[in-house]
Amino acid sequence: MRPSPGNLLAPLFVLLALLGAARVQEFVFLAERTLPHPGPVFTQGLVYHRGKLYESAGASGIHPRSSLRILDAGTGKVLLATEPPKSGVFAEGLALRGPDLLQLTWKDCRVFRYDAETLAPKGSWMLEGEGWGLAPWGDGFVMSDGSAWLSFRDARSFAETRRLKVTLEGEPLRDLNELEAGPGGIWANVWHENFVVRIDAATGEVNALIDASPLERAVARPHGEAVLNGLAYQPEKDLWFVTGKDWPVIFEARVAPRPPSSRSPR
Repeated sequence: MRPSPGNLLAPLFVLLALLGAARVQEFVFLAERTLPHPGPVFTQGLVYHRGKLYESAGASGIHPRSSLRILDAGTGKVLLATEPPKSGVFAEGLALRGPDLLQLTWKDCRVFRYDAETLAPKGSWMLEGEGWGLAPWGDGFVMSDGSAWLSFRDARSFAETRRLKVTLEGEPLRDLNELEAGPGGIWANVWHENFVVRIDAATGEVNALIDASPLERAVARPHGEAVLNGLAYQPEKDLWFVTGKDWPVIFEARVAPRPPSSRSPR
């Protein structure tokens, strides 16, 4: 297991208050409803599309194999499931583009392609370095590798086209994990933390922090690695599906301004 970097949510909000960081907006996830999350499953990537959730999960101590599955976004019921075509890999982030699903691997230097309807394998690309989070962006993809850098990828070859350093108040923000293309920029959760950041795709600056601690507190987490790690935007309702590794539920949540009573005085 990777060592935990510790919880940064409270120190971050305190820091923003001390700096008077007006450019960094503060929001909070508030649950509208919950769905059952059949498992346990070690969630690494989550995608929403037309009433379905697509989920990539990694192998761990109680999960001998990685997986890819489709769930009904209304009920949480598993509609279809499969495993990566190469055994022994640790599956990571997931993205949908057109008829294809792309699934990253952590240290196995592979990106798998699947048919989004049948989950039938459609080939793979080689990848240098680690794969963590993945999302469609522009004409291609954006990927995280656990560092403070995002790489933008060509849709046809998955070749890197540019890199972007992510900063919060001028300091690199490391451990960027699950990614999602959402309103106002690239949304990312930070590994082992209970908040999400919104990133300006042109500058790399974090322009919003979204507190997910109300959702995390509502979950009976079975172990220390059962952390926030699943973001999928539902544009029809302007809501988010949010879950974590081995969480028993998936939240459908709205994003609201963080109440003044919970903010540090500026």
